[in-house]
Amino acid sequence: MSEGLSLTERVTLDGIMALERTRLECARTPVMTTVVALAHLDIAWAFRRISKRKSHRQRDTLHARAEAHHARAKTLLSQIPNDARARPFVAAARCALYSVEASAGCRQIADDYFDLIRLDPGNPRHLRALGTHLAEQGAEGLRALELEARRVAALVQAQWGAAGYAWVYFDAVAQSDAACLEVDVPYFLDGMADIVARAANQERINLLSAYCSIALKPQPETAADAAAVRQQIAQAAHWLIREHLRELHPMVWAHAAAGFDNDAQVRSLRQFAERGRMDALRAIAESFRDDIEAGYRVVFTADGPELTAG
Repeated sequence: MSEGLSLTERVTLDGIMALERTRLECARTPVMTTVVALAHLDIAWAFRRISKRKSHRQRDTLHARAEAHHARAKTLLSQIPNDARARPFVAAARCALYSVEASAGCRQIADDYFDLIRLDPGNPRHLRALGTHLAEQGAEGLRALELEARRVAALVQAQWGAAGYAWVYFDAVAQSDAACLEVDVPYFLDGMADIVARAANQERINLLSAYCSIALKPQPETAADAAAVRQQIAQAAHWLIREHLRELHPMVWAHAAAGFDNDAQVRSLRQFAERGRMDALRAIAESFRDDIEAGYRVVFTADGPELTAG
């Protein structure tokens, strides 16, 4: 996310050049090379985002800058020795190149992500990124999404149970109507239950609750069949909040409202977090609406929400 600093500022160029110099001072180590490559990718993503709000002429200039930073990131990652590419941090950065490579084939994307997931099967970020990048490939990627989600589920069965399937579809279902028509809803919901059963920390409970309550909200342009699928999944918010929520993480809820967009423009982190807190409270009130209307108060304790007489 960005907070108030334009990419046209001199500090952007100064910052990336400082990182490049630091890389040289560190003897081009794989870790520092990867850090610099990721910084170039972040700048490329941001230039592409800004270009959408500019005139045609400005858009071409910003796209050229984005391509230059992406090319630099790709060059840096190609210079990392083969033995270091087996590190999850490096492999994840190489997969991140697909965020702006529209020409990448679905088979190549899936194979590279499978190599990464084998290295780090317990990290759901990789599974989510695979689903996102496949969905971004259009019709071919959406056709591959179901197959690859099931392949991943089999690969990470020991770590995640059915949750591997849910993680791959997680962002695609929220962002793509077409993905909603492909997803196996009962399997997806089994996967969500396995996430809770196997890794029920409060940050993840907040993530799942916000996903169901906020990210899956129907939009006016949403097709009716896709909206129906999201509504089925969104019902899980009730048992997540009522049975598992112990504390609020406002930034998680705010991020869900922004579509889990890492390039979201945020003028004030404090206001952003406050919006997330209010969204969370509204979702909690909705889950306990019948109890509240019956005169009960909801009190959160270390053991979960409790109802007390009003």
